[in-house]
Amino acid sequence: MTKAKTPVVVVDTTGFRPDLTLSGSSWLQVRLWALKGQLQLWVPEVVIREASRHYSTQLNLHLGKLRDADDALGKLSFDSGAQPGIENHRDRAATLSAGYEQWLRDWLAQVGATILPLPKMHHDEMLSRALREEKPFRMKGDGAKKGPDGYRDMLIWASVAEHSRAHLDAGDSLVLVTDNHTDFCDANDQGTVAAVLRADLGDAAPAVLRRGGLGDLVQLVPVQPQDAAEIRMQRDLAAGGPARTYLTETVRKECEALAGLAIADRSRDERFGTGLDFDQLRLPLEEPRLRWLEPDLETVQATVYGTDPGTEPPLILARVSVTAEADIEGFIHASDYDEDSGFSASLVNDHMYEAEGSRTVVLHFNAAIDPDGTVGFLDLEKAVPAT
Repeated sequence: MTKAKTPVVVVDTTGFRPDLTLSGSSWLQVRLWALKGQLQLWVPEVVIREASRHYSTQLNLHLGKLRDADDALGKLSFDSGAQPGIENHRDRAATLSAGYEQWLRDWLAQVGATILPLPKMHHDEMLSRALREEKPFRMKGDGAKKGPDGYRDMLIWASVAEHSRAHLDAGDSLVLVTDNHTDFCDANDQGTVAAVLRADLGDAAPAVLRRGGLGDLVQLVPVQPQDAAEIRMQRDLAAGGPARTYLTETVRKECEALAGLAIADRSRDERFGTGLDFDQLRLPLEEPRLRWLEPDLETVQATVYGTDPGTEPPLILARVSVTAEADIEGFIHASDYDEDSGFSASLVNDHMYEAEGSRTVVLHFNAAIDPDGTVGFLDLEKAVPAT
């Protein structure tokens, strides 16, 4: 019996708007499915930009409500005391807004999602479709303001169609998650996209389904018994409770334990060596060694991706990262020493310097966590340069 192919799930902007921080149960389940390879997640570039704009709009909207409430309380001589003023909230909102799009891109990359580029469809083709009022275009407004709408929907679908023609065939299934059935579907069949849109997928087109929300995907992708425990752990690790405390303390202790260990020397063939994997830092040193690590525990992030069924109780598996300052020492040939390298050097002999310097890195660990939040083990996989 031929094994069914992994479904491709495309999420449009309406799938992001109800939960822009992707912290609700539906997004946590989708994240888990993607990490386990039970679905392929596609997100068009247009959707990322729309979600980012919507996030900023929502922040400004609620900040305005907070400002109005602050003004109203002030008129009643209400003393806010130690509570942060509106200016503090405004600064915080500006920081969140500026960083949201990159955060979203990083989140999608972490779960292996494909970000679909803007389509190559010519504007002449889009204009012709708009004038014919073909899906997803439709006429909106009255009188002088009446005109075709659906440009962003067209960009979304065109990017999906182009990527589908290049990567999918008749044996695949493509699921579009959108509650916008008016623009994407024919009136008599809302379980798939409109026939005129399916025609864009070519002769060897995949089967196309339309679902109104992420929660509807449970009809298509099986939920495993351990998923609930893994989602619960993901939430606990993101919150400020005991599981988060256990994890950050374990990260701190592991960073202390790593001090003094050798770093794999990239100048040698050490494929079976035991040194720490700092290769992406491209250290200009021989016999490099880690002097100390200073982790920023506020940056600890954990991504739960599965369960180890061979343990009792089953340990929950996670990838953990933290930004840290790494102080590194080693040796460097006098002829290779660069004063701009960030390493201070002292002469050992006529040909060799002893060098020491620091780098800001992101440490990546593999972890196994007990259901009560206790970290069973935490093992450093690699260190990469912080961006």
